[in-house]
Amino acid sequence: MSLDEVIRAEHARSVALFDELQPLAREDQRRTTAMSLVARLAVALKTHVLAIERVVYAALRTAGDEPAALALRAPHEHRALDTLVDTLLALRPGPELAAALAVARRFFEQQAALEERELLPAIERSLPVDERDQLARDLVAEQRRLRPTVQRRVGG
Repeated sequence: MSLDEVIRAEHARSVALFDELQPLAREDQRRTTAMSLVARLAVALKTHVLAIERVVYAALRTAGDEPAALALRAPHEHRALDTLVDTLLALRPGPELAAALAVARRFFEQQAALEERELLPAIERSLPVDERDQLARDLVAEQRRLRPTVQRRVGG
């Protein structure tokens, strides 16, 4: 799988979790199911953010001006998403969780679109194919390594 495919697939899996969670966010009767989905979403997003920062953005800091600028901005955006995810974990099904979920989803979709529209083309322009392929492999390996730790922290 190429780096582009890995990142786009992660985005699609996260959107699917948002889709699955959305109808349950208000339903207190299905609290266990909703909170399990919140935990799965949190693990997916937090793992993605940590892995992409440690692998992809770390490599981009030295790949030229455009990728380096994206690499400097990303951690700040990721912290904002992490805060939104932590808020979701602290809430129970009801109107407030539904509202926070809508905000988190909108923010995530904006960040995913930015990665797909700006980051991926910048990587393609800046790095040769063999380096991009190695980044893809490293990203997948880092996600596998981080997931158990993130799951323990989230409780998912």
